[in-house]
This record gives sequence, C-alpha cells and structure tokens, in this order.
Amino acid sequence: MKYFAIFLLVINFCNIIAIDQTKDVEGANCSVTETIGNYTFNFTELSSDFGYHIDGNAEDMGKYSFNLCKPLSRKCNNQTAAACLKNVDGKEIIIGYDSTSKLFWNDGQIRFSFIGEKCNKLENYTLNVILQCDYAETKNDFLGVFHDDSECEVTILMRTPKACLEIPENVKNAKMYVTSPNGKILNFNALKSSNHIINGPNDGTFIIGFPITYEHGILCEAGSSICYVDKNETDLSKKYTNMGTMTSNIEFENDRPVIKFTSKEKCNNNTLGSSKIVFECDRFKKEGTPKFKGVKDCVSNFVWETSLACYDEKPCVVSGENGDQYDFSSLANVQYEVKIPNKTDETIYFSICSNSKECGEGNWGSCIVKNTGGNKQTTKVGIFNAKLQVEKKNVFLKYDEGSQCGDPKDKKKYSTRIEFNVADSPNDEEIVLIEDKCEIVIHFKTLLANQHVKNCVVKNLDDEEIDLRPLIDYNGNYLARVNETTLPNETSKNNVSYLLNVCRPINSFYSLNCHGNTGACRTIMKDEKHEEEISLGHFEYFMSTEKGKIEGTNNVIMKYFHGSKCPTDKEEEITTKVKFYCDENAGLGSPILQSIEHCEYSFEFPTSILCNDKRVNLKSNESCILTNGDSSVNLKSYGNFNTSNRNISLCDALVKTYTISYKQSMVIIEYVDKDYVDIEVQLKCNLKNNTFVDVSNEGIIIMNESPLICPLLHIVPKATPSQNEVDNDNNDVLEMSLNNDIIIPKSSKFPLGYLFLISILIAAFGIFYIVIRNPERRDIIRNMIKFRSRSNVRYTRNMNDDDLILN
Repeated sequence: MKYFAIFLLVINFCNIIAIDQTKDVEGANCSVTETIGNYTFNFTELSSDFGYHIDGNAEDMGKYSFNLCKPLSRKCNNQTAAACLKNVDGKEIIIGYDSTSKLFWNDGQIRFSFIGEKCNKLENYTLNVILQCDYAETKNDFLGVFHDDSECEVTILMRTPKACLEIPENVKNAKMYVTSPNGKILNFNALKSSNHIINGPNDGTFIIGFPITYEHGILCEAGSSICYVDKNETDLSKKYTNMGTMTSNIEFENDRPVIKFTSKEKCNNNTLGSSKIVFECDRFKKEGTPKFKGVKDCVSNFVWETSLACYDEKPCVVSGENGDQYDFSSLANVQYEVKIPNKTDETIYFSICSNSKECGEGNWGSCIVKNTGGNKQTTKVGIFNAKLQVEKKNVFLKYDEGSQCGDPKDKKKYSTRIEFNVADSPNDEEIVLIEDKCEIVIHFKTLLANQHVKNCVVKNLDDEEIDLRPLIDYNGNYLARVNETTLPNETSKNNVSYLLNVCRPINSFYSLNCHGNTGACRTIMKDEKHEEEISLGHFEYFMSTEKGKIEGTNNVIMKYFHGSKCPTDKEEEITTKVKFYCDENAGLGSPILQSIEHCEYSFEFPTSILCNDKRVNLKSNESCILTNGDSSVNLKSYGNFNTSNRNISLCDALVKTYTISYKQSMVIIEYVDKDYVDIEVQLKCNLKNNTFVDVSNEGIIIMNESPLICPLLHIVPKATPSQNEVDNDNNDVLEMSLNNDIIIPKSSKFPLGYLFLISILIAAFGIFYIVIRNPERRDIIRNMIKFRSRSNVRYTRNMNDDDLILN
C-alpha cells in the first residue's frame, strides 16, 4: 500500500508541475474562494508560532522552515522571512519573503507561493507549498520536498484538513463499521484512505470516497461519496454530478453489508435518484475495487468485492484495517502457564480464545494460582472471549471482570490483556509476562502475527539493494544514547531510557510494558524497572534512501508511525525517524537521539554496514597480521584449514592484500598458492564457529565463521534466528526466556507441521545417500559445481577426505 501511495504521489506531483497557471484564482488575507460552489478556504489557523520544519529528500538539501500567513518567528540570515533553507554547512538562505506571499486556487489545487533571494543570475529562489485535503484527525503532514532542475524552485506537499471542503454534519455522523449477524464487527475505515475511480457510462468516470477527497481535478460537491464526472463537459459547474451522499450507517441486507446514498439528482420520472453499494466477501482482495452494475428503478447500483466484508469466520480470527487476516484459532484450547518472576509460588494460567481448565469452573480465561505448602489459592484474572481486537495494527485479546483487585472501595477488578507479537522463527516464539497493577499483560510472540514483517531491505536510486538485516536485534534491544546538548532533560541522569530495534519490535521482558510490536519506546527507570512507557511507533517501517556524505555510500531513512498520543499535541501520534549512515569505526552501531520536534523523535544510527568495501595492503613484515585502524587480528589464531589434498596456513601464504567487506561483516583474502590454485578465504564475524569449504576445478573457497575477526570490524556479534534454533532437552516444559521466567508446554511448541518437515528431511537424506554412495554419480555432482565469486557463493561444511559436497 505504501509503494502504491508513493506511486500516486509521483503521479500527483507530475500533475502539479503540468498545471496551467494562467487559470490561477488569487486569494487575499490568507483565504481563497473556489469557483464551483463559491466555498471559501481560510488558512489563518495554519499560521504557527513555531513554524513548520521539514528535512530535504537528499543529504545536500538541508532543512526547510516556513510559515503560512505570517513570517517565521525567528530571523533567517538576520532578516525577516516566511521561508528559510538552512544548508548542511549551516548557511541560511531566504527562499521566501513574507511580502511576496500569494495564495492561489487552480482547478482544485491550493498553493501558497513565495519568492526569495537571488538563486543565480537569472532567477530567484521560489517556494510553492501545495495543500492537499486530508480528512484524517491530524493537524498536518508532509509528503515530501521536490526541486526543479535548477534547484531554485522548491515545492513542498502538505496534507491538512483545512484544504478540504466542510463536511455536512449528517455525513460526519455516518459510521464506517457494522455488526454482522454473528456478532463480528466489520470495519470499512480502510476504504476512506483514498478516492476510488472507476469507469462509468458514456465514457465518464465515477469517483467514490467516504467522503470524496477534494483535490486537483476532483471538484465534487462537499460531503459527496459517489460523483459522476462527464469528461466531455467543459463547464466545471456541470462537469461533476453528486450521485450519492452517505447520510446513514452501513446496514445488512440479505446477509450482505450495504450502504445507501441519497441524491438531489432527479430521475427520468422526476423522482429523486439514489445509489447503493453492496459489499461482497472476497478473502483474496484486501480493499478491492467497486464495479458499476447499472441503474434500476432510479438507483445506481455498485458491487464491491473485498475481504473487509467477510464475517462467516471461525472464532479467534480478525481482520485488520487494511484487510489483513489474523487467525489465532490454532492457539486455542491449549493450557499455557507462566511462572511469575520473583514469586516462585505463583503461576499464571491462561488460554487463547477459550476457557482455562486450570482456573476451575466457569468461563475464566486466565487466573493466578498461588501454591503455598500444598494449599492452592486461585485469583480469577478475566473471563475469556474469542473477540480479537486490532488497535493501531496491534492485535490483542482482553479478558475483563476478574476478581476484586486491591481495596474493595476502589471497585477495581483484575483483567488480562494478551498482545500478539511477531516472531522470526519457531524457536523465537515465547511468552513474556508483565504485571501492571490490576492488569496482567501477556506478550505472546508467534509466527501467526507476522503480517507486517518485511525483509529490512531497501533499494537505492540506482536500484541496488541495501540490506539492514544485520542490525536486527533478535534477543535484546538497542539502548539509545541521547544528545545531552540538545536534549538535556532526556538523558539517563533523569532516569529516561530509549529502547529501539531495527525493522522489528523491541523485545519484551518482565518489567517492560511497551505496547506489543512497538519499534521504539521511551521509559522512565524506577527501582531498576521500566515504567511510564510511551510507544514511539509501530515497527512496520517506511524506508527510503539518499546519497551519503562519503562518495559511493547511501544513507537510509527509516520511519515508525502510529505511536502513542503526542504529549505536546494530543491530536497527533508520535513518529520515529532513524537515519542510518556510514561510519567505519561504529561496527554494527547504535542509535543516538538527536532531537524531538513536532511529535517526531529523530535518531541517528552510524553503522559500518553502509560503508564501501576497503582494500588494504599488507606490510611485508606483518604478513600474518590484519589491521583496520587501531584494531588488528593475528591470523595465527585461525590455525590451518584442511582440504582433501592440502593444508592451508594463512600465515604461510603469500598474501599481499585483503578486502574488508563491511556490508557482509567479513574480511576476504584472495591469493594464488605455489601450485597456482586460486584460493579465497572469507573470515566472517559470527557468534558461532563454523568452517565451510567449496572445492572445484577453478579453485578453493574457504569460509570461516567465528568471533575472532569481529574486533577488526568493530562488531559485537548478535544472534540470528538460525542461531536461536538450538537443541532443547526433552523435558516436559520448554524454557523460552533469557530471564528463565517464561514457560510454554512442550505440546504447544511441537505442532504436526514439524513431524511433516522431519519426514521430508529423512526421505530427502535417504534419496541423497543412494545417489552419493555411487562414485560415478558423486563425480558428476562434483563436476557440476564451479568456482563461484564471493557475491553468490554456496558453502558446504568440510566433511572428510572424500570432499563430499552437499550443495
């Protein structure tokens, strides 16, 4: 959806550039009146005492500050200005004087225009701030900064509800959700995110929205939801016809959700027409697309196939706002238990979408059992239900109406909140318990919650992939440093902590109650426990690239959205911005909080994995020592590498150069031995010790994984999902937490799918053994394998003198 939104943004910007400015209608006093319905847009409320600030899209663009309807409160280059560019070198340029400010309306586009100081001999700097309608409950948002070829003209796209037509009160009250016959709530709010354009009769088009968003080339009546556009009509007042206004809620008709729209347009028989949309279930279409079916009895009929209309599902299943399906029914009817940390005699028992048998008779979904000297005391912590809920892309179950909690005068009862967090592998599935006064919070990590997990790879402007997966922390979290100069009150001296992960949620533990699947979190430390947690954004990231300061490198910008309510503006949600850039000495690196501006927390993340490969020449008297700055590694610590017919010692080899590959976290040594055999040795930083050998007619590739090379790369190695797949003892329970406070029954961790996988592996091994025991077949396999470059190498473990190659 986000890539589609970017595509629409580019198309929209192309339309902006191509607009006919001879049709501009100029406003006055920060207001402008459109020519179709004579509606007046007033933007005086967009004037801000702080101004607006936005970073450029490239490293060398600097930072833009501007204000609307009055000058900036602070000077720009010691002069009064409405818009200012601060370059990366600190130089300030006036790109808009307040005296030049003009407001225009043009075929639905609303534009503030400013003229600044001289850009070159022929032209001045100009700034266009284009306002786009956004009915969302937010003050403003920026879509980007664009330059013309000369970089003298700057365009900023700004979304705001002030650029929308005023919605009639009866349209505001219409709800986009409905309860199905089986009690499931169907939420159609995802359809409000954009206008939907489809073909109509007589070469015209229908625009459908809830309501339709006013924008360039879409001048439908305020509050309309279905609008017919006559492409052959040149008179704008006749070009757009309101075919339907949503004044009533969605209802069910013949077991299908239906919206009925009223219209002022008259039919052939002089009666008022109307429109109707019938939603039909299609599980394979998230939002889907409406289709026009024709007119019958003065009613324009549309059918809309979408997964949002599906409701005949089994319990413990829910659809997200974008139509994502979450099915946790396979977790139901299983008894889970968690030992309460620091309370050896207390255990939490709970079940998913079902009653917990350990909690006794009744519909109890969870309980605390205290076992003291053989005497059991059970506290009920919530009545179970199978109604999954989705809040800001976080899926959870809420069990309420538990036993009395605390003083009876307070009338508080225990409750349980089970949040479903993403997991990267079967062995990454775990349960983390958090006690929050009268609420028991359970973070349940499962592969079933992985709808929003992406691969942490982004492409730069040259269509090259940049891989940030090495930065993912699968076991812990990054504890960010804070710029004490810019944020003196946000440091550890004030007991403030900032936790962050890359492309994944932060990892939960007993005293950390950030909402499930948050990518960054602010906490206050009290008695060595995290409290007052604030989510800085859901981990589903948006990622982009820009050119780095070092030639040939790229910076990566990652953003997390949908955090907690902003403390300084309750109408906004907190967002997090992380800027990754090359630093050879940083190793994998760690984040630094640099600023907090307008509900956005901005981090910098220096890391070596964005740096270019470095070729290093060995000194003749140090043929066995590799150096990188102040770090060094002695190759003698690696010993010898054995193949079928040679013993390779790197210290005895005539090595003259080696390559440091920061992107691959490895050092690459290439040389030709005395027998003129090409040998490539790859020393990769890893927690585990492994050696792989690939022998072919073209040469030998040796890959050694170990922590020995890590200091040379300034890296503290992290565990990966594959390294978390460790063998476990055949006990009745499976310990799943680094703090040993999490227990899941073995039965819930060994599904039938594992048995199926094991059967396949056994069969594959049997077939493979039959093939390789024949020497002729083995030679064929060996001859098929060629010497490969390091960018696309498949490795095999060094087995024995038979040189068995297991690719």
